[in-house]
Amino acid sequence: MSERWNNKYIVDWCHLCDSAVIICPQCHNSSCSGGACSKCSSDFDNFNKSFKTRVQDYLTLEEALAYEKGLTLQRIIIESIRRNEASLDFPALKKAGYFSEYDEKMFLPA
Repeated sequence: MSERWNNKYIVDWCHLCDSAVIICPQCHNSSCSGGACSKCSSDFDNFNKSFKTRVQDYLTLEEALAYEKGLTLQRIIIESIRRNEASLDFPALKKAGYFSEYDEKMFLPA
């Protein structure tokens, strides 16, 4: 049994897209990168149309919202640590402009 999709593409996880991807051995693009060679372009389209490649594809709406909140929280934690902050102070993060409107809705009371 092959360890590759369609016996030619490496299957991996794109941490930027948070999705399963295939990688072309010729041009080294992935199915999420927007680039493709003449040999992989139609295969990338087929892969993306044929499979559920994201964690959210298998979650209920409530679970997907919680998962997205966790991913957003990871980003905020990393940004805070880069600024040498020992913990998260959501009102201070908002005041400093580190929150999008969506972040505010998730983490700050109305």
